[in-house]
Amino acid sequence: MKNVKLASRYAKALFDFSIEEQQLETVFQDLQVLQQVIMENHEFSSILRSPIIHANKKNEIFKEVFGNRVSNITLGFFGILVKKKREPNILTIIEAFVKLYKDYHRIKTAHLTTAVEMSDVIKQQITGLLTQQTGARIELVEHINPNVIGGFSIKIDDDIFDATIKGKIDELRTIFSKNSYQVTF
Repeated sequence: MKNVKLASRYAKALFDFSIEEQQLETVFQDLQVLQQVIMENHEFSSILRSPIIHANKKNEIFKEVFGNRVSNITLGFFGILVKKKREPNILTIIEAFVKLYKDYHRIKTAHLTTAVEMSDVIKQQITGLLTQQTGARIELVEHINPNVIGGFSIKIDDDIFDATIKGKIDELRTIFSKNSYQVTF
């Protein structure tokens, strides 16, 4: 279960400390590596969540796996999480840290949904337009969904721009379903 309030507190503490130590980029990269390993390795994820495995053993495993790959700040932070029995929440904490990082660097994630893959030139044009509109750096995530039939939709934060054929058909369907005019012939 996600504990967002807890995760945001730990993420904020790590974020502030990383800035203070001028290691923000290093810690961000460390957490991306850690997140990838946890998501791809079921056994490692199970070890972190296990209440049976003692804290010292978890620290040893973490140092063995990541000792040469992450900074001392990240190693120390993991030690604190283990000591406070918060390591099962590490993915939620990483997500909260990434959000803080993106806010700090004014990076927005745009989800582009199309029926077919778009060329790199068109993606760059869309990214450029979105950068102009939002004033933020855009990280474009492409989704392919043949059900959109044609066109595209873009979602940034809570804003959605739907220019798909499926979206237009659904809009017309809604309008016609509310039409009170009945043909009598």
